[in-house]
Amino acid sequence: EAAWAKVVGTAKREGKVTIYSWALTGDIGIKVGEAFRSRTGLGLETIIGTGAPLIERIKAERRAGIQVASVFDSSVVLLYQAKIEGLTQAVGYLPNVADQTAWQKSPQVDPEANLISMGQAWQSPWVNTKLLKPGEEPRSLKELLQPRWKGKIDFTDPDTTPSPVRMFYYLTRYGGLDESYFRELARQVVFSPNNRLSGDRLARGEVSLAFVQSTTAMGPFTQEGAPVKAIDVEEGVIAMQSPGVTLLNGAPQPNAARVYINWLLSQEGQTVYHKSVGTASSRRDVPNFEHPSAQLSPKRTIWATPEGELEVAKIQRDRVLKRLMTEK
Repeated sequence: EAAWAKVVGTAKREGKVTIYSWALTGDIGIKVGEAFRSRTGLGLETIIGTGAPLIERIKAERRAGIQVASVFDSSVVLLYQAKIEGLTQAVGYLPNVADQTAWQKSPQVDPEANLISMGQAWQSPWVNTKLLKPGEEPRSLKELLQPRWKGKIDFTDPDTTPSPVRMFYYLTRYGGLDESYFRELARQVVFSPNNRLSGDRLARGEVSLAFVQSTTAMGPFTQEGAPVKAIDVEEGVIAMQSPGVTLLNGAPQPNAARVYINWLLSQEGQTVYHKSVGTASSRRDVPNFEHPSAQLSPKRTIWATPEGELEVAKIQRDRVLKRLMTEK
């Protein structure tokens, strides 16, 4: 308690925390920032971007001898990639992580506690319910290789977004698919650079089906009443901890960063965040804010593991799937 009080006191002298964020866009960031300032008196400055480009930005800044941000939030896979690149450090003692009784599943993702989970999510296909009526939705991913699906499927770019890489990793190991399936699927899909654009294209009806990082990316669209919903498939639906947050090493505001991460994992922080995004927390005392269209009871669940997510990060880093799906 004395050590944590010292962290809080030093954080007040730092005055604010700057974060690179994929999650805190628009009104979400405003609500989280206002609640954080009201509770702690500290400011929250967010620089918005997608995960892979933000990692490259952090590396470029460091080569130039600059460090702007203290915290980075993104998918757990991209946080693993940041860890592999040597950009992260252990968060140290946080009261809200130490209180294991508050959690259904510990927010600490890796043994070293570099990576902290902000919630839980499904990764499954999503469909536009105006374009696909009940009974027209695919029951198996193998159906998507049929000619009628050509040009009607959105797939996020595996060079910049980990969700398709996770799909590749788990479904080739546990879902009965293989590399040839993804080569054939590549001839059917249109590529989007990130999950948000995939969700937007699906909501607008530009495609009938999209592979996105489930509720985390689709929350804003379900909250707005877009005609979209998650679907179950025979191969299985992936359950994961996501998104996540990490403390960058060499942070200019290390104590304010720890206070922010600790607050984000409190009952108040988790409620503000997940209510704003429309997602589910792992805290026992926070309601599930997922829209009914995002909620699933899959017949087959494939559980993401820390070891698996680390392997996905390595695949992402090496761009293996990008080459696989674009080779002639």
